[in-house]
Amino acid sequence: MVAGLAAGWFGPSGRGDTVWVVQPDGSTQTRRGEIIDYRGDFLTLRRTAATTERIRSERIERIEANYGTRHRQAEAAFSEHRYGEARRLFLHAMEGESREWVQRLELARVIQCDWNGGRDLQAARQFLILVRNDPTVLHLEVAPLHWTARPLTASMRQWAEEHLGDETFAVSRLIAASWLLAGDRRQDAMEQLRELTSNGDSRIAFLARAQQWRTRWPALPDPPLREASESLSSVSEPLRRGGCFLIAEAHARAGDDRQATLWWLRVGLLYPHDARLAAAALWRAGDQLQRGGDSVAARRLFFELVQRYPASTEAGRARKRIESGEVNPKTRKE
Repeated sequence: MVAGLAAGWFGPSGRGDTVWVVQPDGSTQTRRGEIIDYRGDFLTLRRTAATTERIRSERIERIEANYGTRHRQAEAAFSEHRYGEARRLFLHAMEGESREWVQRLELARVIQCDWNGGRDLQAARQFLILVRNDPTVLHLEVAPLHWTARPLTASMRQWAEEHLGDETFAVSRLIAASWLLAGDRRQDAMEQLRELTSNGDSRIAFLARAQQWRTRWPALPDPPLREASESLSSVSEPLRRGGCFLIAEAHARAGDDRQATLWWLRVGLLYPHDARLAAAALWRAGDQLQRGGDSVAARRLFFELVQRYPASTEAGRARKRIESGEVNPKTRKE
């Protein structure tokens, strides 16, 4: 892995960047100049040679910048789910990139490649490199949180236990707690999550509360799903995917198949960058549709799953359903 980020700032070059900024009345205005830094708290934009502007990051709707050929090639591979190739290309792009904020973006993509490739420990280690370079964590959405119970290797368990009490970065405690929540360190993980719900970073506080849903809701006959769904609006869209998945699971446990399917579809279709969670959600939605008698919709969704995430375990299951004829349109119930 790249040992560190470039030391120097990207100097004046005439590069034109555009930033869309949300105004107090909800409208959006554009700013043009050169982005010289972009972190979890502020974006710093050089408007002229003598003028810079700091804009709070939560007001940034989107940005447009020239990332270069290497970056664009890496993004293309990533969008096509070629994660091994994308990882290599993003690392190559970082080597030729002198803007630190772009390097952090590319490192975030490397983390997503590791995560989507099932390399949880590597993703966690890389994420802490990212956090050390931006403690305000602009790219919090790539934190490798577990939203379902997953078996831990000995190395993963060791990492999680070492970071469960990390006093340096709250987000490392959040990741560790999410990994240990389904095992024999559950009580310790729950205690950390309880403390993190009061964290000064509202995003981390929300994610900690959402992680608590994993253990609390299965024991409740009537979990507060309406309140939970409304709370999603308190964070940016990419941070909602885990909560959406848990809401779908809760609806399924309650026997509300329609709502469960709708929430699973939301995860599967809106958050493709988390290939593992999206594939799991598409599989559950398709399985639910098939069991409900709508084999036509189930078949269509299984084909979508196989096309989007061919290497996933869920895609393998979907192929078997398709090949077995279980979701043949002729079997649809009237």
